[in-house]
Amino acid sequence: MFEKSSITKLCALTILGLIFFAALAARGSAASASPYGFGVALFQNLNPWTYPANQIVLDRYGIPFDVYNSTDIGVVNLSKYSKVVIASDQDQAFYNAVNASKAWFEEYAQNGGVLEIHAASFGWNAGNWVDSLPGGITYTSGSGNIVDIAMHNHPVVRVPNVITDAELDSWGSSFHGYFTAYPVGSTAIMIDDNTKNPVYLEFPYGSGVIFASSQTLEWVYGRDSNGFGLPFSPLIENSLMYLAPRANLGLKVEVGTIHFRGEIAEFYIDTSLSGNAINASIWEATLYYDNGTQQVDLLAQVEAMAVGLYRIIYAIPGDAVTGTYTLAVKASFRTGTVTAAGESAASFVLSPTLTSQTSYITSISNNIATIVIPDLGTIKANLADINAKVVSINGTTATIETDIGTMQTDVSNINDLATGIDQTTMQTNWLTVASAILAALAAVMAIIIITLVRKRPTVQSASQTGTPTA
Repeated sequence: MFEKSSITKLCALTILGLIFFAALAARGSAASASPYGFGVALFQNLNPWTYPANQIVLDRYGIPFDVYNSTDIGVVNLSKYSKVVIASDQDQAFYNAVNASKAWFEEYAQNGGVLEIHAASFGWNAGNWVDSLPGGITYTSGSGNIVDIAMHNHPVVRVPNVITDAELDSWGSSFHGYFTAYPVGSTAIMIDDNTKNPVYLEFPYGSGVIFASSQTLEWVYGRDSNGFGLPFSPLIENSLMYLAPRANLGLKVEVGTIHFRGEIAEFYIDTSLSGNAINASIWEATLYYDNGTQQVDLLAQVEAMAVGLYRIIYAIPGDAVTGTYTLAVKASFRTGTVTAAGESAASFVLSPTLTSQTSYITSISNNIATIVIPDLGTIKANLADINAKVVSINGTTATIETDIGTMQTDVSNINDLATGIDQTTMQTNWLTVASAILAALAAVMAIIIITLVRKRPTVQSASQTGTPTA
């Protein structure tokens, strides 16, 4: 049983952990409430036509975003973002970088991402596309001022603003090019009135979607700041806000309530959508401890066990700080028709020692002991980390002392302890047992010899028996 002082300490630590857990849960609820999950990644070296139209729109509608430049292309982790946007009117270094990493952008869409390409080049920053765009789109430079809507019921021309044909014309240059080749299954949403080629199109790509516009979206949105008195269209607002409908991502993290120094802690993560297990993208798994002031990144330890089931194995250091530990996990799931994001956490208390004296090692494999603790369940610990030592052997039961407490095991497990215990202690105990056995055998042999000697017949002389001599 646990001592009273230990119970009081554990209760206090648990309360602190619950407070921290509640704070994380509240933070997660606020983040996942946005239909854009954990935000938008905007790639640009320079503001298109010197105007930060993309940032202004994202801020205006409360959509979280991060801005990256060409040195970040192919490097940053895109898995957490609901959408990736490539801005219009960039320098040549930017287009060169995009061309070199087309497969990287395509992989994001392939895995369920939404990739939005503002393709209008040859603007004030003088850069132009190299080869095809991500997704295999062929872009042909050419200026025009008359744009027609080909799909009047598409969300891009209806939400949140109703876009008209008239407002898409006469921007000075309403578009800087059009698309002449694109994947089968593409939808032309807006077209050049002259060539009838798309200037805004959309197509599925793997589990995600790619859409691209060659229109000067940022330019016309900044018409007031540029002072040209051009017609105005909020089309860029509709474009940046266009996203697959949001669903709730089920995310649950589980771990034992109490663990110990040197133990192998196992976290399990479940992900689901509408009650069905799905393979989500886990992009953050951080273990917080010491009231949240310290942390360990466990993302690299996430391993898939089955559809929608993941495991994290964490070896708790032998000198770990005692207290409440909390694992916070963030994940997302996207396809061309749905986007979902979620956050969850689970806590455990790290106790300094096992106060129960009846813990039992059931098996040992590769120096990892499986330990049954009454009323708590089963844990695993590295014998070397907890400094396991055999201190006595009584019949078939061995008593082992460790940094986390005393426990017992069957002597049949002793061979597996060879690399994880104090060898001198083990040899001394076996020598003691062997000496005791030999002493017992010697005593038994002595008793047997004495008994045999006592039972041996006595030889009498001839005179005593009356037998004549020769």
